[in-house]
This record gives sequence, C-alpha cells and structure tokens, in this order.
Amino acid sequence: MKTSHLFLALFITCLPTITIAQTTLSGSVLTTHNKPLPFASVALLNARDSSLVKGAISQETGFYTFENIRPGQYRLSASAVGYVPARSATVQVGTGSITLPDLTLRESTQTLGEVTVAAKKPMYEQQVDRLVVNVQNSITAAGGTALEVLERSPGITLNRQNNSLTMSGKGGVMVMMNGKLTRLPIATVVQMLEGMAANDIEKIELITTPPARYDAEGDAGIINIITKKNTNFGMNGNFSATLGYGWYARPAGTLNLNYRNQKLNIYGNASFLHSHFWQKQQYDRIVEQPNQTLVTNTETNRFPTISNYNAKIGFDYSLSPQTTLNGLVSGFDNTYAIDNADNLGVTFTNGVRTQQSSLLNTEANKWQNLLLNLNLRHVFSNKQEWSIDIDRLYYHNDDPNAYVSTKQDFTTGSQTNEQIRISKKTPVQTWVLKTDFIKPLTTKGRLETGLKATTTRLDNAVDLDRLMAEGWKVDSFYTQQYQLAENILAGYVSVNQPLDSKTTLQAGLRYEHTHTDIHRPDGQSLINRDYGNLFPSVFLSRKLSKNHIANLSYSRRITRPSYSDIAPFVSFIDLSTFSSGNPILRPTISDAVQGSYTYKESYVFSLKYSFDQNVIAGFQPHVDAATNRIQYYAENIDHQQTLSIAASLPWQVTRWWKSQTNLTGLWQNLTTVYQDSPVSRTIWNAQVNSSHTFTLPHKFTAELTGFYYSPTMFGLYRGRSFGQVTLGLQKPLPNDKGTLRLTMSDIFWTNIGRYNSTIPALNINTTLTFLSEPRVVRLTYTRSFGSKTVKAARNRATGSEEERTRVQSN
Repeated sequence: MKTSHLFLALFITCLPTITIAQTTLSGSVLTTHNKPLPFASVALLNARDSSLVKGAISQETGFYTFENIRPGQYRLSASAVGYVPARSATVQVGTGSITLPDLTLRESTQTLGEVTVAAKKPMYEQQVDRLVVNVQNSITAAGGTALEVLERSPGITLNRQNNSLTMSGKGGVMVMMNGKLTRLPIATVVQMLEGMAANDIEKIELITTPPARYDAEGDAGIINIITKKNTNFGMNGNFSATLGYGWYARPAGTLNLNYRNQKLNIYGNASFLHSHFWQKQQYDRIVEQPNQTLVTNTETNRFPTISNYNAKIGFDYSLSPQTTLNGLVSGFDNTYAIDNADNLGVTFTNGVRTQQSSLLNTEANKWQNLLLNLNLRHVFSNKQEWSIDIDRLYYHNDDPNAYVSTKQDFTTGSQTNEQIRISKKTPVQTWVLKTDFIKPLTTKGRLETGLKATTTRLDNAVDLDRLMAEGWKVDSFYTQQYQLAENILAGYVSVNQPLDSKTTLQAGLRYEHTHTDIHRPDGQSLINRDYGNLFPSVFLSRKLSKNHIANLSYSRRITRPSYSDIAPFVSFIDLSTFSSGNPILRPTISDAVQGSYTYKESYVFSLKYSFDQNVIAGFQPHVDAATNRIQYYAENIDHQQTLSIAASLPWQVTRWWKSQTNLTGLWQNLTTVYQDSPVSRTIWNAQVNSSHTFTLPHKFTAELTGFYYSPTMFGLYRGRSFGQVTLGLQKPLPNDKGTLRLTMSDIFWTNIGRYNSTIPALNINTTLTFLSEPRVVRLTYTRSFGSKTVKAARNRATGSEEERTRVQSN
C-alpha cells in the first residue's frame, strides 16, 4: 500500500475521535456616518467577568477578525482616540466563521491625554497550531541577533558548520517574514539572520503543520518571523543601540519611523549590525587503503567579520473605504569576510607523519538584495475579500576566494607552494504574481482560494584558477558554469466549516506544478524536470469539555533543492577537503499526521509522525580512498521516519518567579543506499528549552534561559549533545527615558557542535568539531519617541516572500 493511502486510511479511521473547536469571529467598526473607522482597538471580552480574551486592530476598511476562539458568551469593546468607546451586547459564539454586528463609535468632544497600556506575555506561548516565541518580551534577546534567538527556540537546532536549521529533527524548514514565506534557502537565511538585530523582532512562530493557503514548500514546517510594528498615529518611531563584546566588538543599531494620516501611511526602517568574532573548525578523517591507514587532521582558525545593512520604505493608501493600495521597496547588503584564515592539515601514514599542509584563505562573501512590491486589496460589501500581489526580486552574490598553500612531504623532504583563486558570481531574478479570494459561507464557514505564478532565472559561474609558472591557468575539474530557469504554478482551495457546536473541519487541497531546467551556456542540458504534485491537508477539531481540547491533522509537503544545493560552487577546507553543490538532487516529499491535547489552554501535549522520501541531507561526506580526497555536498536519502512527542509546561513558581519549559522527544530512522551500499540508522533524541523570569525590587527584571539537546542525527552524521545558558537583566529608566538591558550568552561555553560519521563498509570515518567564542556581553538601550495616540501602522508582507528561501549563500 502506498504511504499516502496508508495515511488517508489512518486519518479516516480516526475521524470519530478527533477533537478541538476553532471559531473565527469578524465584524466592522463604523462611525455614526456609517463610514469605516480604521485602526480602532477592538477587544473580545469574557461576558462573565469582562476579562480580555483577545485584541485586534481594525483595518483601513474598518474590518477586524479574531481567530481560534472557543465557544462561549462574549462581549465586544471598541475604542479610538477622538471617539467615545462602545460595547456590544452579549454574543453567543459557537463554532465556524461568525459575522458579528457592526460596532458604531461616535466622535468625542473631549481631548484625551496620553494613555499607556502595558502588557507582559510569556517568553513561550503555546497556541493550537503553533508555538509562539515572544522575542520582544525577552531580556536575553536584547542586543543579540535574530539567529541567536532562533537557536534558543524550542525544537530548533542550528548547525553552524554548514549554516543549516532543523525543526523537530527535520531539515526541510522554510522561513517566513511577517506571514509570508521567504524563498531564501536556509544557508542564506542563516547568514541574513546572523546580521539581523533581535531588537527588530516582535515574535517567532513555529508552525509544524501549515494549512493549504501556505506554499507546500518545507516538509519540516514553517518558521514565521514577525518584525515589530510601529502602531501609532502621526509621526513617531523608536530606536535601539547596542554595544556588544566577546573577544571583539559587536555594535548594532535600529531605527523605525512611521507617519500616518487618515488615508496615507508612510513607514520605513533601517538597521545595521557589525560582528567580529572567532571560529574554530576541526576535521578528522581516517581512510583505509591497501596495506596502509591514512589519518588526516585539519584545524581551521577563522576571524570573520559580518557587516549587515537592512532598509525598507513603504506606503499604505486608502483609495476608498473598501480598497487599499500598498507599495514596498526593501533591500539588504550583507558581507561575510575572512582575512587569512589559517587551515593547518597533517596526514599520518600508519601512525607516522608523512605530510603537512598550510592553507591561508581570504574570502568576501557578499549578498545584495532588492525587492519591489505592489499590493491591491478590496473588501466587498458582503465581506468577501480579494487581493493581488506583484513582486520583482533581485539577488546578487559575489563570493571571491583566494588560497595560498604550502605543502611539505616528509618522506621526500620536498616542499611545494601553490596559489588558487576562485570567482563565484550568481545573479538571481524572480517575478511573482499572486492572488487570493476569501468568501464567507452561509453555513457559517469560510472558503479560501488562490493562484500563484513564480518564475526564476539564475546564472551561476564558478571559475578556479591555479598560479603556474606561465601565469594563471583554469582548473577544469572545479570550474563550472550553468544557468537555471524554474517556473512554479500553484493553486489552492480551502474550506473551514463547523460540523456541529463543538467540531470544526478545515480541509484544503493545493496543486503545484514545477518545471526546472539547468543547462550550460552552450545549451547542454544538465537537469530538465517537469512534475506536478497534489498537497492535501485536513484539520479536524473538537472541544471535549471546558478544560479539555484535542485535534488531529494530516498534511503533505515538499522540499525542493535550494539553488546553492545544486550550484557547483567550491569551498576549500584544505587542498584535499572541499564542499560543493550537487545538480542531481531530487525534491523531498513528506506525509505527516499529528495529534495534540490541550488542558486549561496552557498545557499542551502533541504526538507527530512523518514519513519522508528523498530526504535532502546537506554537507554529506564522500571519500575518494585512492586520492585521500573528501568532498562534502548535499545528498538524497531514500527514506526517513520521524516520531516526535512534545509537551509545553508553564509554571507560576511564586509571585515573582514564572517559568516555561518545553520538552521534546524524537525517534528517527533513515534507510538509504549510499555509494551502492545499504545504510540504516536509528537514533533517539531529547530536547529541553526552559525560560525563567524573575521580578526583582526597584523595577529590575531578570531572565534566565537555557536549552539542552541530546545526541541527534544529521543525514549520515551523528551529532553529540550540546546546550547553552544565557542570563539577562533589565531596568526601565525614570520618566519614560527608555530601557537598559544587559545580557551574557553561553555562560558555560557549552554550545559546541560535534559530529561524526562512521561507516566502515564505505570507508567513511570522519569527525567535525565547530567552536565559536562564548560569553558575549551586550548592553542595549531602547527608546520610543513621537506621537502615541491612535494605533495605525500596517505591517507589510509581500506576495514574493515565498520565493526568498531558495537563494543561498555559501
């Protein structure tokens, strides 16, 4: 029986026991002249005690919505500066999509003073379909990078050796910015987040089973990074300044500005981050040859500098009460530079040192990006919504490398010197057209449908030259050039429908057709693939009783090879150790089923099983025993099974001490044929993330966070256990003069990457170790300024955000 049929049979069998209710509430806020009132604060209150359940801001059209509301009795409250607050009568909420009566606010003749509302969310917030990391409330995140925050998030594992991320033990992770996927592959995302200030981030959402409206890309799930929004009327903004120091200085700064009147909002921000630090990499391998054993130990000390500059400017303009036009221009300039990294390699033959090589490496890996976006959105009188996005994306990667090598042969007493230079230039151009339509149903449900077209063109040129007596000569073994043309057409339909007062069904089907053509400039075809896939997703939910909720879901997803996974780049560790791309990689298809149980809306337990075909495992070793050469590149693994169990456990220890602990257990098994030999591996893994917040006298707040990961699996590699402890202290300054935060990361220097792969039948016995400087101390000052009257700004997301995760730096 095919895997998909097995999952479908399992899902249908379990339908009678599926649980948890999800209700969507929507409505509009109007003036007494029956015109939409944008940017009003809308609160959903418990009818019994008027406690706040959820909050929202009305859109330019006056429309607002609340997602995932439990059945019960509620009241609505709406307010806006310059208007008298209004409350609704009690509303009985069942399940499905419900349209609420309009709320009408009349103008006030009284001038209001400044009102400050403060709220504190926990560091980790478990929701029905995702885990939310509230970054803006984290003291330890202040002054750091977005990558450091993500690294400390539950279920996320960062491999700094090859700039990869896994979520719940799986590597097919896609990253979203402000609700839309960014089609930069993970290695580029890692580089980008390494240069993004955490002060720009509001929260991170970890979504393991996305519905059909999202692109099917990413078999492990989606990481949604939501940046901070400037939400006030008039001219206003905020800024932050950080001075960090590990072994070298790490300054950073951010600035956000916003101006809004009744119809027009203009906003922009800029940030920079400069980071100079130390890294150490160790590569050890054993190669068995006839009558001899070769042992090679390579140690690399690097002192890289990352300089990152981000900027964007955009506008929102209300053409009418129902129609909004939006535009956005954004870009970044990110440079990862190394000057004379020292790579020292020693080879032993049968225990005797026979060779030693020294390799000096200079690199300037520069990524530049420009995004142009236009968006038009219209809300019809019957609450139907239609939107269209058009995007133009341009990336350019310039990655020159220079190597100076000295090699000594102790058996002959000879010494050879060699110089190598590598040029890699990769321009990427992408167009995206996307449209979506939402229709409320008379059955209290909701229908969503949409279409999307993406076209990408990429030129990749890698030239390797060696300095010979007669001058620089091209090395044809490493020099490659190719062009890529890829078109993806997609369409989806999704229905959210209540089945009864306690049960809701959400079912969706997405179809994506992909054509990928990789060829040389002379027209010689390397890869020409044309394939289409259906991606079903089903979510059934039910409320068992007042404090008990559960659900079950099934989805199918895909992970296509990133551009750099298939690009023939070359990066040397020493003259016999290098990494490159693999043009013949195939996409991964994943089927997953997940069940969860929630107790008192706070304690969440989940169980998930996934079956993946053609898993893409990056940075896998390939040993040539005859030449003692080892090459690393991404490889397809035939099958991988993953079973995970997770628990989210909040605890109010005392009045001044709150904690949140997330536990994850993993079982993984992979089966493949590797270099014509069968390979099967199984591993168990445990992950613990814990955050503790302490309220101290004199308005001081302390935060202690930590994580621990037991040994895990990374393709054919096994990773050893690692962890990290970070401490932070916060103090608001008097008279609203800003906030100071002091943090120290990796206090005990335990976040060290160690990986090994031992397969005697394939002559593979390699060990990798990655270290970076610990105990980075940062002092951050933040402050807001300007008008603080009406919440108004809109956080922009674009239709091409799905395209930004498939361009990758190396």
